[in-house]
Amino acid sequence: MAKRRLPPTRPPRPIRFDLGRLLPGQAEFWRVLETDEARYVAVVTGIRGGKTMIGARRALREATRRGGLGWIVAPTYTMANTPHRLFEDVLNQHPGMVADQRDHPYPYWRLATAKAPEIEVHTAEYPDRLRGPGLSWVWCDELAIADYEAWRILMGRVLDTGGVIFLTTTPKGRNWVYQEFIGNPSGRHKLITWKTEDNIYLPREEVQELKRRWGPGTVWERQELGGEFVAFEGLVFPEFDPTVHVAEPPKDAQWVEFQAGLDFGHNDPTALVILGKTKQGMWWIVHELYESRLSALEMVRDVAALCRQFHVQRIWADQSRPEFIKEFQRMGAPVLASRPCSPKSLGFPRISVLLKEGTLRVAPHCRNVITEFGLYSYKRKRGTDSVKPGDEVEDRFDHAMDALHYMLWSVAPGSFDSLDWTTADPDEQDRLRLLQLKYQRNPGEPLDRPRPRVVGRYVAD
Repeated sequence: MAKRRLPPTRPPRPIRFDLGRLLPGQAEFWRVLETDEARYVAVVTGIRGGKTMIGARRALREATRRGGLGWIVAPTYTMANTPHRLFEDVLNQHPGMVADQRDHPYPYWRLATAKAPEIEVHTAEYPDRLRGPGLSWVWCDELAIADYEAWRILMGRVLDTGGVIFLTTTPKGRNWVYQEFIGNPSGRHKLITWKTEDNIYLPREEVQELKRRWGPGTVWERQELGGEFVAFEGLVFPEFDPTVHVAEPPKDAQWVEFQAGLDFGHNDPTALVILGKTKQGMWWIVHELYESRLSALEMVRDVAALCRQFHVQRIWADQSRPEFIKEFQRMGAPVLASRPCSPKSLGFPRISVLLKEGTLRVAPHCRNVITEFGLYSYKRKRGTDSVKPGDEVEDRFDHAMDALHYMLWSVAPGSFDSLDWTTADPDEQDRLRLLQLKYQRNPGEPLDRPRPRVVGRYVAD
C-alpha cells in the first residue's frame, strides 16, 4: 500500500512591522534594542507621549525575534489593562499569528511563528510572585510607581537567558528609576526621554492649555508633561542630592562603631538601616533590610544575621511596639526602644544638618533609602499641590526614613552631640545610665570590667 504523501509545510512567514512615522525618541528606542546596544532600556516621557504604543510593538518584535517566554508587567491588575489592550491591538494587525490564547489565570498567548514564543501578562503588586521562570524579554509599563524589589527580581529572570528588559513610564520623583538609570547606571543601561509636546500626533493647543493650567515650569508640569525626574516641593529633606550623598564607602575606612534603626512592619515593609561611623566623623548608611510580610521569627532571624555581619552594637526601634522589642531582646538582639520624639518633625533637623555638612552618605546599593529620601514629604493641603512644612508628613515612603530617624535621634552618648536628658522621664534616664555604663569608660578602666546586669527596667547584655 502506497504511503500517503503529506502536503509540504511552509515555514512561517517573517513578520513585517509597519511602524509608520516614528517620533525621534521612538526611533532611537527601536534602534537601541534592535542593535543590542543596551540590555536595560528605560523610555521616560511625559503623559501621552507615545511610549506605551511603541512598547507594545517592541514586545511583539522581541517575542518573534528571541522566542521563549516573555512577560508584560504592570504595577497593578487595573493598570495592566492598558498594555494588555494595546498588545492585543498590535496582534490584531497580523491575522493568523496567534496559535493559542487564554485569559485565566492571567492573559497568555502562544504565537504561530518559527520560534513559537509565549507571552504572559503579570503585575508587580506582590514582587515575590515574579520569581521562578527564566525570561527572554520583559516589558514593564509604568513601573516607576512599583517597588524597586520588583525590578531587582525581574533582572534575575533574564540572568541566564541574555534577555532584555525595557520600561515605558512617566517619572515619579527621583525614585529608584532615577537612581538606576541616572544615579548609578552601568554600561548596559540606556535612558531615552522626550516631552509630551514632542508627540506630533497630539493637538498642540490642548497640550499648551494643559501646560498653562498646571503652570509652566512647576514641578508637576515638568514631571507630567516634560518627563523630568524632579524633586517635589515639600520634601522633608530637600538637602539630599544623589550626586553628592550617594557614594561607596572608602575601602580603607576606619570604623568606630555600627548602629542601626528599625521600623517594624507587616503589610508595610520592615525597614532596618545600618549606619557606620568613621574616625573622621562621617556617618555611612552601609546596608538596608526592606522586606514586607515578615513574621516575627523571620524578622528576628534576618536582623540578628545582619547584626552579626556588621557587628552592630545597638538597634534603636519603634518605641510603640514594645512586644516586638521584648521578643528581640529575648532572642539576644541588641534592641532598645527609641527615644520619644513628638512631633516626629522635631528630629528632622538633626538629619538635615548632617546632609548639609556632607557627613551623612548612603551606599549605592541602599536603593530604598535613596528612593525615600527623594519622596518623603510633608502633607499637602487638601485639593491643592501647595505644601506648608509642619508637623505632619505623608504616611508613605517613610519606612526607611523612620528607621534612620529612630537611630539618629536616640544615638548613644559619645556618638553624636550630647543630648539633654534632664527633662526625660525616669525610664529614659534609666536607659541613659545604662548606655553610659556600656559605652563610656574612665581613662585606664579595663575593658573586661563586669557590667551591671540591671539598670531600672533595662537589662544589660
